[in-house]
Amino acid sequence: MDDIVKVTTFYKGSASAHELHKNLMIRSNAFTKPGPATSGIPVPHLVYKHMMIEIEVIAIAPSAP
Repeated sequence: MDDIVKVTTFYKGSASAHELHKNLMIRSNAFTKPGPATSGIPVPHLVYKHMMIEIEVIAIAPSAP
């Protein structure tokens, strides 16, 4: 998890300040400080009907010694 540098979360929901803050707190608490850059993007629908969240992650693996 410490190798992750960017997280983009697409979630089924609204763009209200409350929903955006709630989503940010969930994303931020999953990592040690300072954590990766994160984006939460509310969408009306995802690929599958019952899908609630889709997460895209970019990580940089440490180089071999």
